[in-house]
Amino acid sequence: MTETPELSSNLKELNRRLEMKYQAGVLIFCSILLLVALLLHIDHDGHVSTPFLNWATPGMCWFRSTTGIDCPGCGMTRSFVSLGDGRFVDAVRFNWAGILIFLAIAFQIPYRLLQIKRLREGKKLLNIMKFGTGFLIFTAVVAFAHWILKITGVV
Repeated sequence: MTETPELSSNLKELNRRLEMKYQAGVLIFCSILLLVALLLHIDHDGHVSTPFLNWATPGMCWFRSTTGIDCPGCGMTRSFVSLGDGRFVDAVRFNWAGILIFLAIAFQIPYRLLQIKRLREGKKLLNIMKFGTGFLIFTAVVAFAHWILKITGVV
């Protein structure tokens, strides 16, 4: 079956619209995550809590609650929220990888806006998949290194 020019044009437009929705969805999701990081804070006991209601979030780590040992991701939420509060030193203390995750999510805002602009202009999307994969691997290595140093008492 061969595509007619009209069908091909319709498929391209459908693909562009779906891609636009995807880019907008990621933009909204990342914006909400950053907004939540700005709204929450770390209380005096080291728990993430809401600033107006003073509700502490429950501990979320299954590994820690089962074994009593932190996992490589422990402290990432507190690190993320500390960055939202502008407390870089606390963020480093909680989990080094939280800083990388925060930066990756913050990077999504201008990147997704640029992708949406390119879609509107009919240009090809930028492809940073190789960089993204490398960044993800680097973040996992940092989380694991921080975990090893934490459980051995170095940090």
